[in-house]
Amino acid sequence: MKVRIVYPYPMLILEHENDYKRYLVVSDLHIGFESSFNAKGIKLDNSYIQEMLNDIINIFHRLECTDLVLLGDIKDSIGKVGRTEWLNIPYFFTELFKHINSSNIHIIRGNHDSNIDKLLPTDIRYASKNMLILDDTLLFHGHTMPRIRLDRLKRVVMGHLHPILLKRDSILHGERIWVIMKVRVNTDECNGYNINNLSHYTSYDNNIIDIIVMPSFNRYITAIKDRSKRAVPLFRRLICNNNNIVKAAILTLNGSIIGDENSLNYVISDY
Repeated sequence: MKVRIVYPYPMLILEHENDYKRYLVVSDLHIGFESSFNAKGIKLDNSYIQEMLNDIINIFHRLECTDLVLLGDIKDSIGKVGRTEWLNIPYFFTELFKHINSSNIHIIRGNHDSNIDKLLPTDIRYASKNMLILDDTLLFHGHTMPRIRLDRLKRVVMGHLHPILLKRDSILHGERIWVIMKVRVNTDECNGYNINNLSHYTSYDNNIIDIIVMPSFNRYITAIKDRSKRAVPLFRRLICNNNNIVKAAILTLNGSIIGDENSLNYVISDY
């Protein structure tokens, strides 16, 4: 699969060199997040939903995409369905279906997506899944460790962390960013896990795998509280220590490189 980021949007494109399919990927919509603010007396409206719809629909058609992947955390509340979610998530999909065929929309569940089946239109209610494999690329939300044999995995695309630059002496402090890492998978014992048992995660380039962490598509969402690799099972099992990170790049939404593997502590703690 070929990958390219859609600057300056928190979106990426996946396409196969010999296939007509072109996938637009977005993560972490968190529809309904405004409820927690409104409960504290901070009044927010739901105009951000139309903003997200406009961006998705416009980019989808402008770049001639065939499929849309929603990479988890479509809704915001955990373990329940909030009132605004009952109203806004069906609206979101109703509007989306006017422009994108429901059979071309792939829903990956995130840790906030419990009970989301109750909110999805019948067309895609039973189509949601925990991961999506496109040739040599795994797409999943990031809060769980996928258990599946992947003999030729080259790349992982995930969300969940809402990467944001936390560096107070930078004018970009608090800005959404991309994190792209090349990670070496070795056969050492690591954090209690035997990496030999994860040989199916090795890629065909000297056991190097690419990990792309997407920014939140919802521009109002901040980083998750626990930003450590302990919070992400994939990191815990593949990134044993700093030496396993071959290279990293931290990019702004505009595509400027603002950091490397030495800057990860500003993005993901425990490095």
